[in-house]
Amino acid sequence: MRWMLPLVALIGCDFIEVVDKDIASDTASTYGGATYAYVLVGDRSSTDLSSTAGIDLEGIRLDTPSGGIFYSTLVHECEFGPGREDEADCSGLVGSPGSESVSLGGDGGTVIVSFGGEYIESGATITVYEDGYESGELYDIYVGDTTSSNTGTWTTCAAGATGEFPCEVP
Repeated sequence: MRWMLPLVALIGCDFIEVVDKDIASDTASTYGGATYAYVLVGDRSSTDLSSTAGIDLEGIRLDTPSGGIFYSTLVHECEFGPGREDEADCSGLVGSPGSESVSLGGDGGTVIVSFGGEYIESGATITVYEDGYESGELYDIYVGDTTSSNTGTWTTCAAGATGEFPCEVP
């Protein structure tokens, strides 16, 4: 049985609670035995940096333990931090990393994606492609069971990541 410590993470002004129970037992019937279905990337970049409007994402990839490779196919939620004032969207994160990047606007910016119905198992690898890393640009990666950063269960895959970063799903 997998045990997790209670953890509360701050994303922007909202709390995401990660509970101390075996998530797989709660979601096995929903996800066909897999634990998670969504990835949340939360920008922790300081908006005091004059040269950045937060992390610049180019894409998010799922590598399954069985060897499958999938890129994000749908953006479920996209919130920008205070360093982003225009009306851009996060559609540039759909598909493989390319020439388009999406700035999340600094601390508090979040995006939630899924992978065309592919579920995320323990042992899978999530890779976040961040373009043009600058000092102070940090982000966290979570895996979860909901399309909202304000509800559901989110488990930390990586905290304080920089640049292109792969994390193994717990």
